[in-house]
Amino acid sequence: MLVKLLLIALLILAAWLLFSKSFNRSSRQRSLAANSKRSAPPKKLISLLNGDTAAAHRLFDKAQQRNPGQSSQWYWEKVTWDLERDRRW
Repeated sequence: MLVKLLLIALLILAAWLLFSKSFNRSSRQRSLAANSKRSAPPKKLISLLNGDTAAAHRLFDKAQQRNPGQSSQWYWEKVTWDLERDRRW
């Protein structure tokens, strides 16, 4: 009888651990999706790219992959700063 109770308790614990991990994973994915929403690129960046908004969005996506967890504003500033830095001689 005691063995059955311990087995049931172990199964409940295992189910709870699996549920909590999947819950944490899905909430983390939701927060990443919320962070991935990007605003319009700044005019300064578009000017540096000669009006190429597609390039601006590609640079944004790449910066987001390399530096996860930042705000949309941060990524636009990072992309603009990197582009200006790379064009200096």
